[in-house]
Amino acid sequence: MLKTKTASKEIIDLVRSGKLTSEAGAKKAASIRNTIMDATRGKLSNIGKSWSQNLKVKGKALPQLETIYAKNCSMRVLGFYQ
Repeated sequence: MLKTKTASKEIIDLVRSGKLTSEAGAKKAASIRNTIMDATRGKLSNIGKSWSQNLKVKGKALPQLETIYAKNCSMRVLGFYQ
């Protein structure tokens, strides 16, 4: 978990400093997450792995998540919720 937080902070720092675009940072974070998820799935039983992979198929793509998070951020900025 500490390595994940460190990687997250590094990506955020690179984006804030302008050394990495926000799009590249998001792609890098998604890639790291996918690597972690694949490693985690490797430890599952066959049934657990199949169920997990089925859930992934139903998951949202990065552009969809960006839209959702942008909307939530806008709502927070406008004071609709905390």
